[in-house]
Amino acid sequence: MEMRPHRERWQRRATLRRRSGDEPGAKYARDRARAIALDPHERVEQCGTRKLWVRCGCRFVAVPVGCGQRWLCPTCSDRFYKRQFRKLRRATRRHERAAYQVWRDRGRPRKAHKRWVLLTLTVRHSGDLSADRARLIGAWKRLRQWCWARIGQFPFALVWEVTPGRDGKGHLHAHVAALWPFIDYDEVREEWLRATEGWSTRINIQSAKKGPGGAASYLAKYASKGVELDGMHDHLAAHAIATNYGKRLVTTSHRFWFPLDPACKSCHERFGVAQLPQSLAAVAPFTVWDATARLHGVDCGCSARGSPTTEHR
Repeated sequence: MEMRPHRERWQRRATLRRRSGDEPGAKYARDRARAIALDPHERVEQCGTRKLWVRCGCRFVAVPVGCGQRWLCPTCSDRFYKRQFRKLRRATRRHERAAYQVWRDRGRPRKAHKRWVLLTLTVRHSGDLSADRARLIGAWKRLRQWCWARIGQFPFALVWEVTPGRDGKGHLHAHVAALWPFIDYDEVREEWLRATEGWSTRINIQSAKKGPGGAASYLAKYASKGVELDGMHDHLAAHAIATNYGKRLVTTSHRFWFPLDPACKSCHERFGVAQLPQSLAAVAPFTVWDATARLHGVDCGCSARGSPTTEHR
C-alpha cells in the first residue's frame, strides 16, 4: 500500500511511452513497476541464485546477482557497505590530501588545517518522514551557506537513518561528514538552531577518530543500514522504505566522488560483461507471475506464503 503511488506512477509512464512509440522506454517503466510489485521476501529468497559473468584480459569471473533488498537481506547489506566504504574512503582520502597540500603551500597558517568532522542532525519528529526529510535538507542548506561565508566551500557527504523513536512514530536523522578547519562548535550549534526554526534543540559534532577511514566507515554504516527494521512495526517500516524510494542514499558536495577503477589486479584490464544473468522469470516464475497479477489488480488468491515452487505447481 505504501509503494502503490510509486507503482502507479511507473504504470502511467509506461502507458505514455507506449502511446508515443517509445517502446524501450515503455518496457523500462513496466519493469520498474513490476519490480515494485514483487514481494520483497520472495526477492530475498532468490538472492545469489543468479550469476553475472564478467571478464578481463586473463579470466572469466562469475559475480552473484543480489536481490537489492539491503534492509532485509544481510548479504546485500554487507556487500553494499563494502562498496560504499571503498568509494567513500577513496574520496575522503583524496579531499584531505588536497586540503593538506593547499595548507602547506600557503605557509601553514595556524588553525587552518582541515580535518574530517562528523555531524548528527536531528529535528523534532512530526510523524511524517517526508516532511522531516524536507525540513532537514532545508536546515542543512542554510547551515552550509553560513559555513561557506566563514570558512569557504568544503566537501561533505550526507546519509540518512530512520529509527523507531521513543513514541514509535519514526525518527529521522541525517549524518554528515565534512572537511572543516578550526571552527567554534558553539557558533555552529546556535546557527543550527536558527536554521531549523525551532524544530531542533541540539546538534552532535565530533572529530573523526581515524581520519578519512573513520569518516568513510561512519557514512557507509548508515548508508547500508539506513532503516532500523528491528523494533519497528510493519506500517512504520513500510512507510520508511517508501519514503526513501527514489531518493539519494548519499548526498554529496560538488565533485565529491572519485570513481573506482574496476580493473583486474593481474592483467590490469577493466572488467566487462561477458554474459548476462538468467532472467528472474526463469529462476522464480511464480514470483514474477504473482507480481504481474498485482500490477494489473488481479487477486490470485496466493496471500499465504510458502514455497513459491509448490504454489506455482
